[in-house]
Amino acid sequence: MFLGEFIMNIYNLVLSFILMLSNWLFFSTYFNILTVVTYKSGNFNTKLLIFYNLFGLIIYTFTYGISTIFFEFNSI
Repeated sequence: MFLGEFIMNIYNLVLSFILMLSNWLFFSTYFNILTVVTYKSGNFNTKLLIFYNLFGLIIYTFTYGISTIFFEFNSI
């Protein structure tokens, strides 16, 4: 019984990690395309772009971590 619950917890963690990465990938792709297309000249700030992508990854990691800890994705 305990082994089944342990495997289910690993499954929930992996599922939340995959969902978090796919959502972050969607956000970062949209933001990168929007930044490159709307910029007027060819010299846009790549450091700022990388910062926003990493900031988005941190926010997604935090929110999915909180939801995994408190809700454990038992309804999925």
